[in-house]
Amino acid sequence: TDFTSSTDDTSANHRLTMAFSPLKTASWNIAAVNNNPFEYWITHPDPQYEELMAGVQGFIDDAGDRDVAVSEVFTPAMFDELAASMTAVGWEGVDQVAECYRNDFCQRPIVSGFMTDKDLGAKRLASMPDRVSNTINSAGGAVCRPTVINLYEEPMDSVDAWWAQWKTFVFDTTVNIKGKDTPVHGLFGPIKRSKYPAVTELEESISIPLQTMVLAIFDAILVHIMNSVSPAAWHTIKMSLCEALNKKKVERTLEIMVETYADTDVIFLQEAAAVFIDQMGGTALAERYHIFSPEKIDAKRDQNSIILASRAKFTGVFSEVTAECVANLPENAPVSAGDLCAVATDGVDGNKYLLASFHGDTNGLATIPVVEAVNKVVSGDTKLLFGMDANCYFKGKAGKTLGVDEFGEFFTKLGLASCFDGLVPDGPLSEVLPHTTFNARTFLQPQLNKAIKLADRETSPLTDRNPKDFILFKKGAFVPKAIGSDNDGSKGFDAAAPFPTLSFPSDHAVLSATLELGQPNAAAAEGGASEGTAGKIPVTVLTGFLGSGKTTLMNNILNGSHGKKIAVIENEFGEIGIDDSLVSSTINADEEIFEMNNGCICCTVRGDLIRILNKLLSRPKRLDGVLIETTGMADPAPVAQTFFVDEQIQANMKLDAILTVVDAKHLIQHLDEEKPEGAENEAVEQVLFADKIILNKMDLVSEEEVAEVERRIRDLNKHAPILKCQNSQVDLGEIMNVGAFDLNRVLESEPDFLDPDAEHVHDETVTSVGISREGECDLAKLNAWFSKLLQEKGVDIYRMKGVLAIKDSAEKFVFQGVHMLFEAAPLKPWDEGEMRVVNKLVAV
Repeated sequence: TDFTSSTDDTSANHRLTMAFSPLKTASWNIAAVNNNPFEYWITHPDPQYEELMAGVQGFIDDAGDRDVAVSEVFTPAMFDELAASMTAVGWEGVDQVAECYRNDFCQRPIVSGFMTDKDLGAKRLASMPDRVSNTINSAGGAVCRPTVINLYEEPMDSVDAWWAQWKTFVFDTTVNIKGKDTPVHGLFGPIKRSKYPAVTELEESISIPLQTMVLAIFDAILVHIMNSVSPAAWHTIKMSLCEALNKKKVERTLEIMVETYADTDVIFLQEAAAVFIDQMGGTALAERYHIFSPEKIDAKRDQNSIILASRAKFTGVFSEVTAECVANLPENAPVSAGDLCAVATDGVDGNKYLLASFHGDTNGLATIPVVEAVNKVVSGDTKLLFGMDANCYFKGKAGKTLGVDEFGEFFTKLGLASCFDGLVPDGPLSEVLPHTTFNARTFLQPQLNKAIKLADRETSPLTDRNPKDFILFKKGAFVPKAIGSDNDGSKGFDAAAPFPTLSFPSDHAVLSATLELGQPNAAAAEGGASEGTAGKIPVTVLTGFLGSGKTTLMNNILNGSHGKKIAVIENEFGEIGIDDSLVSSTINADEEIFEMNNGCICCTVRGDLIRILNKLLSRPKRLDGVLIETTGMADPAPVAQTFFVDEQIQANMKLDAILTVVDAKHLIQHLDEEKPEGAENEAVEQVLFADKIILNKMDLVSEEEVAEVERRIRDLNKHAPILKCQNSQVDLGEIMNVGAFDLNRVLESEPDFLDPDAEHVHDETVTSVGISREGECDLAKLNAWFSKLLQEKGVDIYRMKGVLAIKDSAEKFVFQGVHMLFEAAPLKPWDEGEMRVVNKLVAV
């Protein structure tokens, strides 16, 4: 909107309009600087580039008569000079290396016997010395080895010219690393057979001079190939690549951000070097944006995630929460310092935001743990915006690489949505998403097994052409209105062009999205239903085996200071109600409890459940949510069916999530129980159907036991987020109104899910004993009786709980037990007029 009036009122309206206008967002992995300008196929305007690269490919792929002996390229005279230099620096084993050259290496064909020799690769005889000497970060700046595959600038128009430069570099050049002067040849270390078993004992003993010889031969062959294929043009082409992709990479990246994305409100960047962050401060970006970088950055890899938040849309009030997110990660998550940046900040629209930027490991195995960890930090109505390089693939491999379908199922189940929602066709993400990377390795890099021919760039399974980049948010919090991909720096996208290019210096496209503010809770996940759920009352089904901690969780919810108006429906296994005593005496006035004692909620109580839900709908004041606590013997499936088989309930309520509380101490025991023929193992069903799993009683198990419990859970349910806790203490925002239920996923595994006549058979060997007696208990005798009972029957007791009246005590005595574990304590004084002499006990 163009406001031309300068009155104070109009200015205020302008600010208000700006505050609530759509957010323009972008996520871009700007890519760390690559020291080898030839490593990936790029889009280059000079046709000589493709001629050169195709020529190298042809030379290596079909050398023919050009596959000459090593001695014709790296000559015996050159080796003698090398041997003399190695002897002069005091290396042992030079004589044995000389024998290796004369009796073996000098006779090998340069391509079939050397460049494509897998045995050399397995022994790391070329890659190891290349890694330490290719580009050395010395105190005075980067120092490059004379070779084709780095940023070395001097012409090498013959192998003889190269050799003179190479000898001087390796044996006469000193670099300063961390304040210490070191000759380049001093950087070469031994190659251990214990780490690389292909290395022989002899090779291990002479590995330093041997790898130096192999590196010299490798570099000589590269120079020979380049001068054979394109003697007049190759160096000029290399310099153009170095200029665009390395020397001016930071300058061009900043130029794209300043000129093309000047109107973007939030920019998430990944793999930003410290020098990039410093130079950004001298551009217009520093005036337009609050720039957030993680407190702990990766100085060694120098690949950091950062966030730019518009000063027009966000206040300067912020706090970094990266450490809180990292604290939620499992110990083995492959995440390094700098990979994640997360900040909590205030928007000028009055909303609170959590902004996060992340780049995952190459295989994407860190992505799911990081998204889950960040999501745990989001509380209340805080709006999450999360830009990332998820490193997911069109086709993943279970446990090895993250597939985009697996990632999509995960974040949907977590109650999140992506910038693609509603803007791409319906269907699996692997079939409808655009790629945001398109790069393929050439034949000018050490890993020739990963090289891809020019003609196969688009079709090879080795090509990295994948939908790796995402912008995530809580489902319903934003509505995507537009998305775009950019691989030319001016918001254009050529789907057939590999990148980087000379004008676009990254191997990731810029992913941009325009997001309108939505209703964060009212439009939560639709659960795969055909109609929307906006305005519907969210219903949470709380399930879990006997003694897992459901009642404790319910108490925590009912006593929390969340200000929500929640209706509670509870059900017990057994003819005597205990939970009303354990729960109702502690709740606030804003909740209602419906206790149903006449059978399992998933069986005979179905009619009562529908009646009670309809009664709730008739209330004049709208509820914020409904919580249904099932008996520990309940299969959650029939409960969930209620929200799809009754028209009145389906029109006004939505099944928000099935939460399963599991007892970390006893879960495996219950999962492994043998059931009578035809009877279901309820513990298994409860884990299978869970949208979220609350792993309770963490204080009772070791780290090893936790790992085994999680493994067993994942065997049954691979996607449900696991919330770890003790005493059932979890954040309400993690479990209510999260939009986690997905009907489509359920129907895939249970096609008859919506069939109201589907059979559900309980294990008839599980029964309950209920005792209701008047009078007062003798505490000493009671303790003795409980002790004897647990010793004799503890293994068989799934759950025991009760409320007792103790002689000479004005307080209710509450006890709870699970197998051999037993806990008892006074609760609160008996209410005036309450029948304190009625003792209730139920054991299952």
